[in-house]
Amino acid sequence: MTQKYNPNETKSCEVAPPHQKNENYREETAAEYAGNPGMYREPDDTVENNEQEQDTGAGKGVGALGIALSIVALFFLPLLFSIAGIILGAVAVKKDQKGIGYTAIVIGAFALIISMFFAPFVT
Repeated sequence: MTQKYNPNETKSCEVAPPHQKNENYREETAAEYAGNPGMYREPDDTVENNEQEQDTGAGKGVGALGIALSIVALFFLPLLFSIAGIILGAVAVKKDQKGIGYTAIVIGAFALIISMFFAPFVT
C-alpha cells in the first residue's frame, strides 16, 4: 500500500508551522542595535590622575633620599649631608609628602646639632 503525498497533512516530524506574514507579529530588534554596556562611556580624567600619581611618587623618592642623606650625616661629613637631607626633606614637604619630608628634616637637624656638640672634641 502506497500512500499519496498530501501537502495539507501535518506530519509528526514538523516542529513549527511555516512562517506566514502576520501584522500582529513584531520582532524585538533591540539586542541587535543596542551597544554593549561597557562599550560607550564618558571619558574620565585619567591623564590628570596619572600626573598626580607621578608627582606623589617623585615626592616619596626625594623624601627617601633626604632620610638616607640625613642618616649618613650621623656618621660621615655631617655638615654637608645633614644640610642636603634637610633641603630634600623640605622639597618632599612641598610635594605633599609631609611624613617622609618632616622625618628627613628632623633626622638632618639632629645630625647637625649632634655634630656641633661633638666638633670641639674631634678637632
